[in-house]
Amino acid sequence: MRLFRTFTIAALMAFAGTPAIAAPAKSANYEMVANGEVRIDPEGRVSDYSLSSTLTPEIAALVDRSVRGWRFEPILQDGRPVTAKTALRIRLLANRSAADSDNFTVSIASVEFGAPRRSSAGKPPSYPRLAASVRLGAKVLLLLRIDDTGKVVEALPYKTSLGARTRSESDAESWRKLFERASITAAKTWKYDLTESVAGRRIGTYALLPIVFRIQSEAGGAEEDDWIGYVPGPVHELPEELRHEIEANDRASRLADGEAAALNSRFRLIDDVVGKAL
Repeated sequence: MRLFRTFTIAALMAFAGTPAIAAPAKSANYEMVANGEVRIDPEGRVSDYSLSSTLTPEIAALVDRSVRGWRFEPILQDGRPVTAKTALRIRLLANRSAADSDNFTVSIASVEFGAPRRSSAGKPPSYPRLAASVRLGAKVLLLLRIDDTGKVVEALPYKTSLGARTRSESDAESWRKLFERASITAAKTWKYDLTESVAGRRIGTYALLPIVFRIQSEAGGAEEDDWIGYVPGPVHELPEELRHEIEANDRASRLADGEAAALNSRFRLIDDVVGKAL
C-alpha cells in the first residue's frame, strides 16, 4: 500500500483555494484546516466520522481513509470503557515533491480534539481607553475553565504581549494588566457549545483563547495590513499539566483571534499521526 499520494499543481490550487489562473511559486507549500467530528467505540476504534469542511473529493477521500484507521486509547467512565465523540481539527500541509516540482505530497501537520465553540455573542472586550489614546495594541492569551453547561466559570491570563515597547518593565506590567482585566471581564460573560461527550454526557474543559486588541484606521480597516509585532510578556503560573499541554503542542502560535483550543481532551491517539503522509 502506498503511504502517500502526489498531486498536480491544479489539484493543489483547489486544495489551497487558489484560483486556477495563478501559477504557484516554485518554492510554494500550502496548508489548510479540515474540521469535523469523530466517534469512537469502547475499544477506541473509530465508529463514525464526518467532515464539516469542504475539501476536494480526492483530498477528502484520503483524509477519510486516514481517520477511519486511527486507534485511540479507550475512554473510561467509572472504570469501564465507553463510547465518546469529539470535534476534530486537522491541519493539512502540502509540500512540493523533491523528485517532481510539479507534484505535491499531503501530510498531517497537527491534530486537535474537543475545541469548544462560542454559542453566544456575550460581551465583547472593551478596549482600555488609556491604551487606545496612545494607540497601543496587545494580544492576551487566556486560560478558560468551561463547565459542563458551557459557561465560562474562570478566566486566567496565561501570557500578554504588547504592541510596542514601554519605558520600563513596570510600565509594561501596568499596560498588560489593563488588557488582561478587559479580556477577563468579557470572557466571563461568554458561553460555549461543548464538542466532546463521554457516554452521551457533555463534559467541561479548559481552553486556551487569544484576544487581540488592535487599533482600527479611520477607513475602518486594521492600522497595519501586513506584519504585527508584539513584545512578549512573562508567562503566568498555571497548573503544570495545563502548561505542559500548551507548550508541548505549540497551541498558542496556531490560534486565531477568538479561536479556542481544548487543553484536556479525553481523546488520545495510540499512534502519532503528525507528520505522516496521507
